[in-house]
Amino acid sequence: MTEVNPIADYADGKSMLRLELYLLNMTAIEPFDDPMKAYFGEHRAAFDEHLEWLRQIEADGAMFASGVLKDVTSWDGSGMAIIRAASYADALKVAEAGPFYRAGLRKTPSRAGS
Repeated sequence: MTEVNPIADYADGKSMLRLELYLLNMTAIEPFDDPMKAYFGEHRAAFDEHLEWLRQIEADGAMFASGVLKDVTSWDGSGMAIIRAASYADALKVAEAGPFYRAGLRKTPSRAGS
C-alpha cells in the first residue's frame, strides 16, 4: 500500500497523475426516441467506433469514467465522461475526437459551465 495521501499530497486539486478531472456532458444533438435502436441500426458504425474509442481513452489514462445520461424514465442518447486533462480545452479535444462527436450525433459544451 502507498503512503500517498490524495488530499494532503495533492491539495491543488489535481489527481496523482497531476491532471485535473473534467466532467463533460455529451448531449445528443437530435435526441432519439429509442437510442438503442438508433445505435444498433442507422448509427451502428459510429456506435462500434465509440466503444473502441472508450476502450482506448481508458487504456491511455484519459478517461476516469463514462456512461449514459438517463433518468428513471428516459434516455435520449446523451452521455457523459470524466476526462483527465491538463486543461478544460485539452479535455474538450479528447471529447471532440470521439466518434459520436465526429458523426454529428453529440455535442459538448465549448467552455466550462456552458
